[in-house]
Amino acid sequence: LNNAQSGYRPDEQRAVENVEVEESVGRYCVALAAATREHEAVAVGASPRGSLALVTAARGLAVVRGRDYVTPE
Repeated sequence: LNNAQSGYRPDEQRAVENVEVEESVGRYCVALAAATREHEAVAVGASPRGSLALVTAARGLAVVRGRDYVTPE
């Protein structure tokens, strides 16, 4: 997608990409996605891309909250 389609400005994209994600938080996101695939109440769990999207969303939330790091909350 180009910038007009995505709705993001290049400086915003860089800000999100520069947010620190500790390895433990990344592992937590992967485990959370895996748990959705194993839970009996969930028909279709999150894919590996889903865990990547979760990390990206967490980075975006960190930027919105004025942080340069992701927290597990």
